[in-house]
Amino acid sequence: TAIVGYNELLGMMVQDPKLKSFLEKERFAIDKIRRQFQFAKDYQNIGAEPPRWQNLKNVVLRVSEELNLAGISVQADTGAAAILADAQLDRVFFQIIDNAIRHGGGVTKITVTLTESGSGGLLVIENNGLGIPAEEKGRIFERGFGKGTGWGLFLARDILAVTGMTIAETGEPAGGARFEITLPPGTY
Repeated sequence: TAIVGYNELLGMMVQDPKLKSFLEKERFAIDKIRRQFQFAKDYQNIGAEPPRWQNLKNVVLRVSEELNLAGISVQADTGAAAILADAQLDRVFFQIIDNAIRHGGGVTKITVTLTESGSGGLLVIENNGLGIPAEEKGRIFERGFGKGTGWGLFLARDILAVTGMTIAETGEPAGGARFEITLPPGTY
């Protein structure tokens, strides 16, 4: 906080374009450090609280309110279903929907559905954007891989794993992203 404050004060005082460029680089570094601290905090909190029952429609609604969805319809066709998940379940939906907005290339619709699958359930979050290239599908859940920080889907996978859920991207390249979350028996 002190560094950010002094950086802003210097930005108001400095007129030299060369020095202003150094201040801009410093602001970029500060933002990167802030994001790393936030990731560490989020990661540390995985599994810190016992899993709890969460209504899927409410989770999707809360996340949708946090994001700029201009021109994007988000539908949760889940009825009154609830799932037993880590307290950070919102982060999973936030990452998937935020990635669709930022990297989906013209996404206009995001749907969330829940169906029975064997003795468990299948939660699907899909969009009508560009999709994920085939060569990237196997790596999108790796830490550091991606167009942003590379931590979002890595964190989402680990949040889901706390209650035995798994996630995979099964969409067709150029046909929209499709994330399938497998729910173990008794968790929905």
